[in-house]
Amino acid sequence: FPVTIDKSKFQPSQNLNIVAHSAGGGSGSVIGPKIVSELMAQGLPVVLLLVGGNESAIRATNTLNTLNTYENFARTRNRPLAMVYRQNSGNNIAAVNEDLDAYISVLGMVFSGQNRRVDSADLRNLLNYTSVSTHHPELTTLNLSFGEFTAPERTVAVTQLVLDDGSQPTYLSTPCDYNVHGYVHEAVKESLTAQPRPKNFPIILSVLSGEAATIHQVAVASVEAHKANNRVKLTTRINIDPKHAGDDDVFY
Repeated sequence: FPVTIDKSKFQPSQNLNIVAHSAGGGSGSVIGPKIVSELMAQGLPVVLLLVGGNESAIRATNTLNTLNTYENFARTRNRPLAMVYRQNSGNNIAAVNEDLDAYISVLGMVFSGQNRRVDSADLRNLLNYTSVSTHHPELTTLNLSFGEFTAPERTVAVTQLVLDDGSQPTYLSTPCDYNVHGYVHEAVKESLTAQPRPKNFPIILSVLSGEAATIHQVAVASVEAHKANNRVKLTTRINIDPKHAGDDDVFY
C-alpha cells in the first residue's frame, strides 16, 4: 500500500539520522525505505541498520527486494548509502540487537561534534564520499571495529575514520580514498570505558564496497532455495482423481 511522509512533521537531524528496520516484511520494510528516500533527497546524512531474514519464502523475498530498493536509491540519487546489515536466524536475535545497539551508541558519540580534529565536513565525507573519491555511489556497508581493522574478503575500504584516545599513536595502513584521524573527547572516552564490555581504542569506522554485493548474493540464493523447496512440495503432492469421489467429495 502507498505510504507518504508528512513533511510538516518530518524533522530529521542535520548531523546524523539512523534508520533501523526489518527487511523481511511488516510495516518497517514499507516505511523504512520511504524515510531513507526522503533523507537522501534532502541530502542529509543517514546510516541504515537493516535486519534481514530467510526463515520463510516471503521473508527471504522481502529481504531481497529491500536490498534491491536501497541499491536502486544509491544509483538513482547518485549518492552512497551506508548500511549495517545483520541476519536473524532465530537463535541470534539477542546478539544482533546487542551489536546494533553498539553501532547506535558509537555513531552517536562519533557524530556528537565533541571529538578533536574531526569536523562536520570529515563526517559528511565519511558517508557521502562522492566529493573525495572517484568510487561510484552504491549501497555500501559500515564496519565498526575496536583496536584494529581487517577488511572482510572481497571488500575494499572507500573511506575510514579512526578515533584515538590519545594515549598512544595509532597507525593504520588500510588502503582507502579518504581517511580521517581524530581524538575522542574525554567524556566520550569515559563513557566507552565504563560500559559492561569496555571497548579498545582506536574506534574505527570503515565504509566498505563489495560486502553489500555478497549480502545480495546470499539473499538471492535464499530465495532460490525456497523456490526449489516449493517445487519439491508440488511434485510430492498426493495424486488423486476427484472424479472418483462421491457427490459429497468422499471416496468410497
